[in-house]
Amino acid sequence: MNRTCRIFRVLRTQKFSRVQRNTGPQATPPPNFTASTSQDLRAEIRKRAVKHVEKLGWTDYALAESCRELNLSPATVRIHTNGISDVIFDQMDEWNKRLENELPEKLRDTISLEDRIRIGVQLRLSYLEPVLHKWPEAMYIGLDPRNIATTVQKLWRAVDIIWHSCGDRSFDTSYYTRRVILFKIYVSTELYMLTDKSEGHRETWSFLRRRIEDTINIGQYVSGALLLGDTVWN
Repeated sequence: MNRTCRIFRVLRTQKFSRVQRNTGPQATPPPNFTASTSQDLRAEIRKRAVKHVEKLGWTDYALAESCRELNLSPATVRIHTNGISDVIFDQMDEWNKRLENELPEKLRDTISLEDRIRIGVQLRLSYLEPVLHKWPEAMYIGLDPRNIATTVQKLWRAVDIIWHSCGDRSFDTSYYTRRVILFKIYVSTELYMLTDKSEGHRETWSFLRRRIEDTINIGQYVSGALLLGDTVWN
């Protein structure tokens, strides 16, 4: 209960301090970047913005700093109609692509379904490490009513990749049931990770293991009860 309170306190009291623009010497211009379309330009600005998150947070200041690197006016930030949320969702897409490419190799010698799921969730969460201390800001933005649908879509994609890599090819109602269950496990573990100060996030991975074990045990219990009910009914 205390940990849950701490988690929601982090999300509710997270302050997005207005960082003063760097007034020091201008950064050395990067190698020439030629954008063939405005879409390419936006993508390049968002990509560079992630590097400034550690100092400037998930704010439009990170986007403005990216524009400065490209020798563009800070006003160029306005081409991102959704502001910093575009950067957050781009980053989630990038993590999902990495997961899709890297997870099959990680699962090559893993037989247990429980271990496969655990490895998948752990791998996806490990991508947060470089920006973990600033991630509550991103979560706060992702929970905005204007962004919540996209946030769910990105996370759903992550759990779908994990299940697909575990060998799930179902097309019946279990397809959705399994993903909803894993979605809940993933989100609860990510929240736990925000306040975990243990070395190597040891407590987070223990929490994840317990959640998976509890879910599997409940599933076996429910399946057994349904089977018993069918037997008695027939």
